[in-house]
Amino acid sequence: GSVDDFYVSDSNLMVFETSLLNLNQTYSKSYVNPRRLNYWVRANAAMFAARNAEEWTDLFIKDNSGTYNNDYYVIDINKFTPGQKPEKDLVWLIEQTPSDKVYKSDVTKNLTTKGHIESFNVPVSDEIYDLMDYKQLADVDVFHVPFFKNCRYLISERELPKVKNFEDFLHLGRYNHYMTDEYSNKNPPASIAARNDLNTSESNDDFFEGATDNKACRASEVFTRLNVHSVNSPTSEGEVPVFSFNFDRLKNYRHDGLPDEWNFSYIEFGYNTTSFYTNIERCPTAPETTKHDCFSVKFCGWCGETNKCLPGTLNGKGPLFGETCPGNSWSTSLEEENEIIWVIVGASVAGGTL
Repeated sequence: GSVDDFYVSDSNLMVFETSLLNLNQTYSKSYVNPRRLNYWVRANAAMFAARNAEEWTDLFIKDNSGTYNNDYYVIDINKFTPGQKPEKDLVWLIEQTPSDKVYKSDVTKNLTTKGHIESFNVPVSDEIYDLMDYKQLADVDVFHVPFFKNCRYLISERELPKVKNFEDFLHLGRYNHYMTDEYSNKNPPASIAARNDLNTSESNDDFFEGATDNKACRASEVFTRLNVHSVNSPTSEGEVPVFSFNFDRLKNYRHDGLPDEWNFSYIEFGYNTTSFYTNIERCPTAPETTKHDCFSVKFCGWCGETNKCLPGTLNGKGPLFGETCPGNSWSTSLEEENEIIWVIVGASVAGGTL
């Protein structure tokens, strides 16, 4: 997990959130009180206790505090079999508000119909959009434009179908071509990886919000060896420059202990990279492991030449993590060569005061 917005559990649940922006102070003042449970208590409790995606949403919303209101997407990998299209319960969405009104829905068909699903800082539900009073700023702020008209939705709908592999997916999470993208219209926050620090207009009022990091994972990696890819840096892909505290008004703010420039790359956390995780290996490794034992664990494949069970789900591709399988002896539980790949991306704006 990453404290608030990205979780993976050994019950094969994966959860991410994107922050919603509540402007309805009437609801906040009348609903929020100290006797309710803050979001982080409810999210962690749900991760430990829930057995499926719908149950996660039901557990999470109990004693709703109305604080840190978000979209939460819950993916239940138990409902996923490589090569087969799930009909329901793979992905659930819940939208929390500072009230008893909550939107929740099984959005599996949204994903399987298009091959992708997106999430950003605007409610999908029209009712939640109105309740949180987004429309009062929709004409002046790109972050408050309705979901299906929002620039981030339009960019995602255009770019996500182009994703062919995991490398493409990693780059898409860092997408910002605000100078040339018709939907960004030369506005640096109006993209998947927002960079409002590049907004030098007086109207910006020194609010340097934006995408400060990105997390990404493949189910076949994270549910066999807990491998997660992460980058801790505002994007510098496309036409955008490297983030620097020496740029424009940022130079007026102290940044003791922090580098002047942030130009970092993705790093990989997990089995091969962190000693803490070296005992995590879900594909069976015992000498007596059979092919049947191997295929009973999701995302594991079998190397016939070495009689080893290793992470990997794609026929003809071999195992993941750089391991090799001699000859043509690699096989998976798939009966067909054709794989179906779904892409789920969440774009969240992290705001902070420097």
